Amino acid sequence: MSRYIIFIHGIGDASFSIAKSFEEGVSSELQHSDVRVHTFFWKALVSRRENELSRVLCRYSSRALALRFNIRDAVETYLIARLKRLMIGYFGDALFYLSSNGQRVRSALKSEILAILKHDRSAEFSIVAHSLGSVIAFDLLCDSRFQALMSRRRIVLNNFFTVGSPLALFRLRVDGRVKEKVRIPIRGVWINIYDRRDIVGSGLSRFFPQCRDFEVKIQGANALTAHLKYFDDSNVLSEILKKEA
Repeated sequence: MSRYIIFIHGIGDASFSIAKSFEEGVSSELQHSDVRVHTFFWKALVSRRENELSRVLCRYSSRALALRFNIRDAVETYLIARLKRLMIGYFGDALFYLSSNGQRVRSALKSEILAILKHDRSAEFSIVAHSLGSVIAFDLLCDSRFQALMSRRRIVLNNFFTVGSPLALFRLRVDGRVKEKVRIPIRGVWINIYDRRDIVGSGLSRFFPQCRDFEVKIQGANALTAHLKYFDDSNVLSEILKKEA
């Protein structure tokens, strides 16, 4: 039997560095174990389209501005272009997933799991999902067709870790009159890691009884940076590794 941790990143260009931070943080602890880390880079599905949009909406010519505007106008125009690029990178990712393209993202995740199983039939999985990545994983795990596939192919999911998850907010997708009784098909535990200063993530146990919350206070972080710094914190990594190492 071999074990895999599948890491699923969230939105924004920082997602790549966050994935790298997680991989580096756990690699030294896992080097003497049979656990392998595999990152699902779903942003690759939308990056090209976002870059094309940015080239149109965020075009900035410092030479042209120097001829037409004063320094203050030039700086303001440059900052607006940068902020638009940032907005496209974040909101574009979310809009992409919340559209019909969400099925493409979930299908790609399913395909990566099946690809690992094709080369390693004894593989068992745990999922570590950050930010919107936790919504992607949750949606796939709640899909009845994927659950049937798990049963048919004997796919074993040990533990599920949601980190800085906005799943509480995403409950707005469900009719408020419907009482959710969601259970995801895991053999182990669902642990939700969050910092109360994180404006995106929150506790989830009050909404999902299967979930156990683990609150942290990320060192060196504040309300603006907490969401991006989870995997720089030893307490976060320790909570994951004590279940996986």
